[in-house]
Amino acid sequence: MVFLIFVGVLILLLFIGKVSKKQEAPSQAVNSTKESTDNLKNDVVKEVEVKKEPVAVINWHNQPTKDSVTGEIGEIFYNTSKNHVNFPFPYNVDGGSVLNLVFRKRKQGTDAYVVISKGQIVCGYSDCSIRTKGDNGKVKTWPASSEASGKSDMIFIDNPKSFEKYIKSNKKITIGVTFYQSGEQGFDFDVADYPEQTKKK
Repeated sequence: MVFLIFVGVLILLLFIGKVSKKQEAPSQAVNSTKESTDNLKNDVVKEVEVKKEPVAVINWHNQPTKDSVTGEIGEIFYNTSKNHVNFPFPYNVDGGSVLNLVFRKRKQGTDAYVVISKGQIVCGYSDCSIRTKGDNGKVKTWPASSEASGKSDMIFIDNPKSFEKYIKSNKKITIGVTFYQSGEQGFDFDVADYPEQTKKK
């Protein structure tokens, strides 16, 4: 009789142990799933952190240029304004017009000029200029001239070497250009990475 009771108790203990293990299994599975999810989140966070690294912004672009008569190869450096200006018809375009600041370097010298993507620049024979404001906040006037063939979307700075030196000494500038029926409009430029720019101490 005692033996039968002992066997019964033993069977009961074994049964309770199996039930306990079955109950623990889901808990372990949940913990395992949670760990996998946490690891995945950490991987995603790390990937996002890598993508947050700053991307270098290039403000100046260059392209080769060839003289159609002499065949001489030169180079053009250009910078596009950060802002747009909306002009009235017939110069209105979606998104507005931008101004390009250009330096053309050739064997015979350097040219500096500005070109509007869509618009008419006012430049008289005796009254033509642009104005600039640099890092020090001072406004400077630069005498300019119209393009030789009479194009009204561009004007040349009369003293390109001095203007280039001015560009090299500034990081951000605003260029004011006068337009037909729109008056003077300001265009903002980031000129900090101008090629061959002198390093400030």
